Amino acid sequence: MRYFLKIWDVQKINELAYQSEKIIHGHPSGADNTTCCFGGLVWYRKETEFLKSIFQLPVSSYKIPQFILIDTGLPKEGTSQMIGLVKKNYDKNPRLLDQIFTDQENQTKNVLISFKTGNFTDLKTAIIKGERNLEKIGVVSPSSQKLIKEIENIGGAAKVCGGGGKIGPTGFLLACHQNPQKILHFAQNIQMPAFYAKIGSEGVRVENNSALKQ
Repeated sequence: MRYFLKIWDVQKINELAYQSEKIIHGHPSGADNTTCCFGGLVWYRKETEFLKSIFQLPVSSYKIPQFILIDTGLPKEGTSQMIGLVKKNYDKNPRLLDQIFTDQENQTKNVLISFKTGNFTDLKTAIIKGERNLEKIGVVSPSSQKLIKEIENIGGAAKVCGGGGKIGPTGFLLACHQNPQKILHFAQNIQMPAFYAKIGSEGVRVENNSALKQ
């Protein structure tokens, strides 16, 4: 925006990013680009294509535990394929899928509440229930389900990120444990890359203001 001598407008940048993602993704929710553009801790809700709610929450006042990302590998399916799969399952049983989607929204709210209260048990319960919902709609492969169960068996919780996958790798798993080292040791034992995830990072910014003015 600054390069083209336009007013710096994060809302506009976010909308452009959303339109770009639609070309690659097909039917994105807009959550990913919104979080990346605004940064911090974002509560996003899409009512319709033209009505979206965006709230930037005070991340510094929340009690957020240390999350870890485990790289299971590149999914064999693209995000648009997984969306097509979910749509196919929805067309077969819309009532069941609507119930799952409603519960998934509730679990997302429970995660946010647990951030506010600092209750790790509630957080873990919400993540596990949310993961089960993802499994029900068919976006978690058997191999990733096995990994997630093993993480739960050592006292942690994990869920797939992004579009997931039906066969084989599902991209990153977001995992947490009251002792994060246990997750890192688990990933090391199964020879999968793992690293700490930073929550509440900065959004878009001008990297070099002087260069843009030239």
